[in-house]
Amino acid sequence: MKPLRVVLLLLSIAVAARDACAQQLTLREALTRADDSAYSNRTARATALAETARALGALQGALPSLRLEGGWLETTDPLTAFGLLLRQRGVSAAAFAPNLINAPPPRTNWSGGVIMEVPLFNADALAARGAAMAGARAMNEREKWTAGTTRLQVIRAYFAAILAAEMTRTLEFADAAATDHVRQATTLLEQGMVTRSDLLLAEVRAGEVAAELVGARAAAALARQQLATILGAPSDSAFALRDTLPSADRIRAVAHTLAEGIHIDRADLAAAREMAIAAERDASRAGGRLL
Repeated sequence: MKPLRVVLLLLSIAVAARDACAQQLTLREALTRADDSAYSNRTARATALAETARALGALQGALPSLRLEGGWLETTDPLTAFGLLLRQRGVSAAAFAPNLINAPPPRTNWSGGVIMEVPLFNADALAARGAAMAGARAMNEREKWTAGTTRLQVIRAYFAAILAAEMTRTLEFADAAATDHVRQATTLLEQGMVTRSDLLLAEVRAGEVAAELVGARAAAALARQQLATILGAPSDSAFALRDTLPSADRIRAVAHTLAEGIHIDRADLAAAREMAIAAERDASRAGGRLL
């Protein structure tokens, strides 16, 4: 056996072993992975968390606050240096010497304090807090809507990938049949049982099937890549899919169940309502500033 054939045989065995070991990706697993890792879901989740943190930060102007302050000073300014000496209770008769007053040595001073602020009424902060809370609720509803629409995209991409793979297998059988038909037509032409035009017609049809097969393989690879991208892992498209599509009724039932839940909740409308509330409360901050 030639070395090239040995290498090709080993490669085909490795590919077959990889495909056999690839774990089949079910629709339920695909939906679970999309819930956790889809780009749109992660973006919506991060936005909701940021808005929630912003709502907590709005409490700063309405709740008591406590802060620590500290400072350190070194100076040779006559007035400031003598003032520090007075503040430190270090004045003596020798301190009134003219040379020490006019050109004092560098004096240092440490200062510190604890400051507590208790706002009695801050209408601006209260309105900002209400607007931030409504905005946080809006982002949470938008996160739910994003998760639901992502699930519909997963269902569409999952079954599209299976359909593309089935079309590829069908065209592979058609390509093999067309090649065999060309071979038979060639043999029959040599025996004088068919004309040259019959052979050319068979070759043209075989070429059409071969071209369709190339397009189907590219479409199948693209469909798998699209599914992997929706799942949030575009570099991981080595998963295995089921061989055949389920019945059309089953596909419609799965999509209808999920779509019905999304349309009943209508989290997008809830998010719009909360955004309107946030805008109204944010507008009321103008009056709060006057108070």
